[in-house]
Amino acid sequence: MRRKPILLIIVVLAAFFVGAGMLFAQQEGTSASGDISPNTIIATSGTTTLTYRITNTSGAANRVFDEFRIYNPAGYPTMAVTGQINVNGVNYNTLESPAKPVSANWAYWFYVTGPPAYLFIQLPADDLGQGEYIDISFTQTGLTTATTGVDYTATADQASEGTPNSVVATDSDYTLIINPDVIHHFTINAIGSPQTAGTSFSITVTAYDQFNNVVSFGPNNFNGAGDTVDFYDFTGTISPATSNTFTDGVLNQNVTITKSRTSNRITVYDSVGGQGTGNETGTSNTFDVDPASLDHFIVKSGTGGNIGNQVAGTPFTIDVTAQDQYDNTVTSFTGAGSTVDISLSNGGGITTPSGAFTNGFLDDFSVTATTSGTAVTVRVVDNGGVPGSGNYGVDPSGESNTFNITPGAATQFVIVTTIASPQTAGVGFSVRFEARDGNGNVDTGYNGAGIVVDDGDGTQNTTISPGTVDFTNGVWEGTITVTEASQITLRIGQGSGLTPGTQGPIDIDPNVLDHFIVEAGTGGNIVNQTAGQAFAIDITAEDVYGNRLDSGTNLYSGTVDLSLSNGGSITTPSGNFANGFLDDFNVTIPGADTGVRIQVVDSGGTYGVDESGQSNLFDIQPGAADHFTVVTTIGSPQQAGVPFNVRVEARDAYENVLSSGANIYNQNDATLSDVGPDGLVVSAPVTL
Repeated sequence: MRRKPILLIIVVLAAFFVGAGMLFAQQEGTSASGDISPNTIIATSGTTTLTYRITNTSGAANRVFDEFRIYNPAGYPTMAVTGQINVNGVNYNTLESPAKPVSANWAYWFYVTGPPAYLFIQLPADDLGQGEYIDISFTQTGLTTATTGVDYTATADQASEGTPNSVVATDSDYTLIINPDVIHHFTINAIGSPQTAGTSFSITVTAYDQFNNVVSFGPNNFNGAGDTVDFYDFTGTISPATSNTFTDGVLNQNVTITKSRTSNRITVYDSVGGQGTGNETGTSNTFDVDPASLDHFIVKSGTGGNIGNQVAGTPFTIDVTAQDQYDNTVTSFTGAGSTVDISLSNGGGITTPSGAFTNGFLDDFSVTATTSGTAVTVRVVDNGGVPGSGNYGVDPSGESNTFNITPGAATQFVIVTTIASPQTAGVGFSVRFEARDGNGNVDTGYNGAGIVVDDGDGTQNTTISPGTVDFTNGVWEGTITVTEASQITLRIGQGSGLTPGTQGPIDIDPNVLDHFIVEAGTGGNIVNQTAGQAFAIDITAEDVYGNRLDSGTNLYSGTVDLSLSNGGSITTPSGNFANGFLDDFNVTIPGADTGVRIQVVDSGGTYGVDESGQSNLFDIQPGAADHFTVVTTIGSPQQAGVPFNVRVEARDAYENVLSSGANIYNQNDATLSDVGPDGLVVSAPVTL
């Protein structure tokens, strides 16, 4: 059908083999108009069939077209006519040929690779007149690149005029949208290495379809509610577990990993309930997660696990691990300065400080606990390389499990009680003896019997009681009594095989006044004395145990009253005692007698009731003859020449009859005479 040239409208209709649609660009310079229906497809690797309608709408009878060019967007796959070419509803026969068809109802086509590339269609001369249209169905395989707008432009020519006068086919809705396919996988942007445990860092996750289009628009847009991913990593500590929602296929999210690891990876899975199936995944590059800063220590036995019960003084090994707050080994805690102070929870002694850590670990460090205890722990604290500077519980610290430290075998005795000095003779004082190991721990398994208690100062005080003791569970506790007032060094364990324990010197002061000892001035018994002649005596003030009251609060410095057992006269009272002793006190006894004692009593007291004492028995002989005494009372008158009895006694100056002792008077030369006023002398021999 020959037509005059006219203006035209070109319409492209799109049909799909595998779901694709295109829009065509509107060009200036023509009054033709057209339409694309539909104008949207989903990206596909399959074959897409497009129908391009060109309508001659110019209204000019002389405008008739017979050549058409559909231009392929740059980079798009080759176009081919595999469907129909329809003119005014009539299907034409098609042939791939550059020739011009001459037969009616034939259309020839071929593809020009360009540039520019286009699909060239030829009809018989002047075939498309005013108001007529042509539908050109062509295919493209592999429209996989998503786009929000791509232009397919076309031109129409009247080649029969000799010089083609191209008219650009225009369309007010010229853009073809290729939407992304459904979500297929994710990518994660490059993650820097290392990251730090517990410190959040940002990652970008992008959702792609199978053609690596970001699923950022269209019906498959991975966006908004439900479109999230679940996070996983090799450590199992990544958080959050589920991401925020994506925005147009992209997620910018802060994540935190708390477990340190080398060559870690993050993997994401499409969360159930969104656009995907839940199987879509993506994996990051590998990166390291370093530990956070030092937070605490873990203390284990040298073989790992809990520390078992130990023996004081016996070495054992421990392992100490430096960790951050997430229990990662802080490998940077290593070398010089990486040491800890070590202590026991009961305050006992233990080896400290530690050696240097290596990569956050102190392996098989040997320690010796010197203090026994139950339910104790080993404690460590960072000292910054300065021994003793760590503050447990304030600086990074750690503590082992509880365990018992039993004492070693007893090697020594210890007198635990601090014994005051002085003590008082006969008054018991409390003492605790302990059998201890070499580190001073009580050996609770020691039950030694008959352990000697004595005076260890070289001058034995044999009055310590008890003299032997029996230990129970390493301890004897009781009362010690000493009755001899002297200085002692209390000793336990002499001859036991263990090192004795001593304490001293301890002064034992005398008890209260109990009695007096009366002796000769030279000591010992008082020998026989002579009436009227002074002699010296010693008097000692003693307690009930025979200790002289020479020290302490019971020191005696008083006086005593003296008397004789026969009631006779004697020098009294005494002078003052000095340190419980009256030395060489001179006494005189005027009355001679045999078997007498000197008796003393605390001044003002009653002999035998108050504190008293007496000497041994001794005799008091008369002194030298001093005069005679006619003892007989001679009756008067007497008769001259008649005998009468007379008793005459030779006496000393104290009227003692010289009847015994060294001064006994046995002379026979005494003469009786009358010393009356008449001067009569009557003489008679007298034998005394």
